[in-house]
Amino acid sequence: MSRRSNRYNQNVQNLVKGGCLTLKKKGERIKKPRRKVAEKPVSTRTPVDLKTRMEIARKNRQIQIQKKAIKRERQRRAMLSRWSEIKAQNLKRNIDLLQQALRDSDKLHQELEQKSKEKDSGINRVISRLNALIDIKSESSE
Repeated sequence: MSRRSNRYNQNVQNLVKGGCLTLKKKGERIKKPRRKVAEKPVSTRTPVDLKTRMEIARKNRQIQIQKKAIKRERQRRAMLSRWSEIKAQNLKRNIDLLQQALRDSDKLHQELEQKSKEKDSGINRVISRLNALIDIKSESSE
């Protein structure tokens, strides 16, 4: 036999010895060992009369109600803080937009003043020329 088959046979024999493997002969059925059923633990709870059980249940209900109220209050506070943050951001954005609009309107106002000054200076030049012409004509007519 080859080394490999010898090693395999040795491994099989070791498994059989250890109880991990059972070899069956031809036609033989191997019975699987039955599983042990776990025993249920005996109740260690001491008997309590109905009145105290009702009191315990009432207290537990009160505790649950308080927990829900606390949870609701936390959620409400979180929503309020979120809303206040959103409001603050909106106000900040509105203030920025208003300041930008004010700056833009100031620029436009300055540009309009500049244009009106240019127009006035042009008109003044024309008026001064006309006055000069009138003066020249009046002098020439005298």
